[in-house]
Parts: sequence; structure tokens; C-alpha cells
Amino acid sequence: MQSRRKIYVNMKIPEEEYKEQHYPTQSKQQPAEQPQAKWDYVRWKELNVGDYVKIENDQDIPADIVILSTSETDNICYVETQNLDGETNLKQRQGLPGTAGIRTEQDCEQAKFYIESEPPHVNIYQYNGVLRWQIDVNDTETIRSGVSHEKADAVTYNNILLRGCVLRNTKWAIGIVVYTGSETKIMLNTGRTPSKRSKMAKATNPHVIANFVIVAIICIVSSIMDSVQFNSSGSSRYFDYNIEGSNATYSGFVTFWVTLILYQNIVPISLYISVEIVKSVAAYFIFADLDMYHEETDTPCIPKTWNISDDLGQIEYIFSDKTGTLTQNVMEYRKCTINGVSYGLGTTEATLGALKRQQSHHHQEKETEAGLNMQEFIQDDLIGNDQLEQYKQEMFAKQAQLYENKYIGPNPTFVDPKLFDDLAQDTKQAMAIAHFYQTLALCHTVIAERPDKSNPNYIEYKAQSPDEAALVATARDLGFVFLGRESNKLLVCIKGEKKEFELLNVLEFNSTRKRMSVIIKPKDSD
Repeated sequence: MQSRRKIYVNMKIPEEEYKEQHYPTQSKQQPAEQPQAKWDYVRWKELNVGDYVKIENDQDIPADIVILSTSETDNICYVETQNLDGETNLKQRQGLPGTAGIRTEQDCEQAKFYIESEPPHVNIYQYNGVLRWQIDVNDTETIRSGVSHEKADAVTYNNILLRGCVLRNTKWAIGIVVYTGSETKIMLNTGRTPSKRSKMAKATNPHVIANFVIVAIICIVSSIMDSVQFNSSGSSRYFDYNIEGSNATYSGFVTFWVTLILYQNIVPISLYISVEIVKSVAAYFIFADLDMYHEETDTPCIPKTWNISDDLGQIEYIFSDKTGTLTQNVMEYRKCTINGVSYGLGTTEATLGALKRQQSHHHQEKETEAGLNMQEFIQDDLIGNDQLEQYKQEMFAKQAQLYENKYIGPNPTFVDPKLFDDLAQDTKQAMAIAHFYQTLALCHTVIAERPDKSNPNYIEYKAQSPDEAALVATARDLGFVFLGRESNKLLVCIKGEKKEFELLNVLEFNSTRKRMSVIIKPKDSD
């Protein structure tokens, strides 16, 4: 699959009208009368394998694309994969090192390379390919100058943008199409929506079909017998006054419909109507149930699939895929333990959950082995909002005495004045606290943004996971501020003093190590 220079004809309709009516993306165009190539908006369906595509911030990815270059100096970009896997956190993708110099349309026009790609398959977490390009004899920038040879870059899942994703926090990204249309991974994983039927419907439908078959057999046999008996000897034909017709065929036809009306009660049509009425009443009770009403958002339980409501009484187990489903991807930093010392006066969700369970069983209060009442124990551990606000003001007052922190966020979640009491002393614990929060400010992959231009001290963090953003935000509130990154440089403000670190390597999180790490070097350090 070779990457060639594509020439697109001009659109027949105005560009702005086209944007409103279709889903456009930028593709390289070179009209015949102009020797210089330029980007143009084209329909998704007009993209072909091998086309250059430029995606801008907050735009949807129109096809499966290999990343050639991005607007970032380190050739990375961030995508949101919510349409693929339901994850709302951002994922980091890396451009290929061999094509990082492609920045303009002219660079795309002059580039010569080809990609060896694997066939399309349904696994959205796997891709293998190779980008190869030829080094000319006259290229003096290579070590093997004067010798024509071929170079290659491995293309993996980390170097590809899948259709259905959205580009975030990146000004632009240039890529080349490898899969389009029905061959994209999102389309290969799109199947027919299974029919949702309750167990009651699955059990009754075969019986209803059997009743229909029995009624049909009875009606057919009755009509045949009437047709045979029509021409039999006897005087019945002289007394029906030609009601049954003048021939056996017509008589059998009339008998079929007469018997169908007579035996229709065998099919329980009224049962279906009764069941639907019962399900409608059950849906109303579900809607009006106060136990399933969410007071914070003023949202009742809305039944959308009534035909499976009767299965609710048969549920024995509820499985949740992961914690993000339960926490709604909202993480708050409340407590921590540093060098064996616990900090944090806020109440965690676990404590609140234990209290709610205890209150729901207040009539069955039991005492622990130490003779303490569990409910009283939990109540003693809670701190009211007013008292917590006083502790927060006291904590930041002590912080101001030690150093100035002008980057405090609008909603700090960690509160404990004791932390700054220990940090103010010249002890090992103070050093451990400083190292702890300095690690939180440096060991991550978040992006620092300043959305409010009128307030440059307000920093908002975008991370691949909400817990990572919560850790870095708390370090910011406590005076260990991550200011941003420039290529491989990390800029931080530690206790009011700006420092710079060189990022040497990032060891990504994996299931074996169960952690992620960074290797950094302070500026002007050996």
C-alpha cells in the first residue's frame, strides 16, 4: 500500500455549505492549474487508502489513520475513545519518528514512502505494520552517505488513530489512511443489535405458535370434510337454500373461515394484551419509586425497555465492569499516608457508604468485640462541612506562612493543617512529604492547560485517567505545581520556586509492575 500524491477535483458546492451539510475532513488537493498542493475539505466516503489527512482539534477521525506528525514538538497527540470503548479519559498516541518532519502540504507532496499493513481485523487494540522509505545516494544527512539503502519504522497500535475517536488537546495531526469504510475497526465490530426479550416471552411464544398450528389444522380438516360431504347423498342440499353455495370448493372455503372464528379462542390473544397492561403499570411504579430517585440531579428512574421489566425479579447477581462505572470518573484526593503518618480530615466514600449501611440497619445495631457501638464509632470519625472549611482556611494560612502558592485551584479536596506543621520542621518527615508531593507533580503524563486567559495562574489538568488528574491537582493546591511541559522538559513550581527537569524516559503502566515511572534529571545537574 503505497502513499502517493492524490489530486482531488474542486467541490461543486461552496465550502461553508458543504461543512454544514456533511462531515468533512481535510485532505490534500492539488488542482491541475495550480502546481502547489493545498488542503481541501472532502467527504468521508471520498477518502481512499493512501490519502493524506489533516485532523484538527476536536474533530472526529474519519478513517483508520497512521499518525505521521502532530503539532506537538515531541510528535504526540491525545484522543478520546468514548465511541469505541466507552472510556472518557484521554489516550496518548505517538507519531512516527521518521515522518515527524512532515508539517505542510509541500512536505506531503515531496515525501516518498510506503506502508506494509496487516489485513483488517476486529481487534481494536492491535495493529502491526511497517513504514519504509528509501535513502538516496545523494542524501548527505545520513551516516551511510553515498550508499542507497532503505529505512523502516514499526507501526503499532500506539501510532494509529481509529475511526470514531476524537482528537483532543492537539492543534492538528497529519496522517495517512490505512483502512476506510467497512474495513475500519469500528465498522468491523458493528453487529446487529440483539433482540431483547424477557424469559416470559421466550417461554410463551412457542406455545402461541403451537396453538396457531392446531387452529390451522382444525380449520383445514373441517373444510376438507365439508367439501367431501357436500356431494354425499341425502336431502341436506335441498334445505340449505343455497347458503353453502353450489359447489364443494366454495362450501369448504366458507367452512374454513367459520371454523377459524369458532376456534380463535384457542390462541390466547387476550393474554398478550393483559401482559402489556401489567408491564405498563409496572413501568409506572418503577418511574414513581422514591428509592430509585436521584435527588442531586432531580432524575427519576426512567424505564425504557418495558418488555424485559418482568426479569427484574429474577436477578441474583449484579456485575460491574470496573470502578469507573461506579465513580462516574470523578476522583477526589482526600487522604494519604506518608512515611507511616496518615493525613487528611475529609470523609471518603467508603466511610460514607459504611455510615449509610449502618443507618439502614439501625434497628439491628450490634456492638463490636471491643464493646463499641459501630454507628457511634463512624459518627465520631465524621467532620461537618463548616468545621472542615475552618480547617481548610487554617491549612492555607499555614501554607502562606511557609511559601506563596498562587496556583491553588477553585475546589481543593485535601484538608489537613497538620501537613504544613510537619512540613515546616527540619525533619525526615518534612523531607518525606516534600519528596512525596514532588513525585506527584513529576511522575505523570497529564497536560497543563490555562483555559482562562485573564487568569494565567489557573491551571487545569487533562489526564488519561481521572485519578492521575486528581493526584496532580492536589499537589498543585499544596504548593507542588506542575506548570507544563516543553518537548522533553518538565516545568514545575516547588514551594514557590520554579524548577526545570529533563524527562529522559517514561515507563508506562502495565499489569506486571502495577505502576508507572519516569526517569528525570534536574536542570544543570550532572
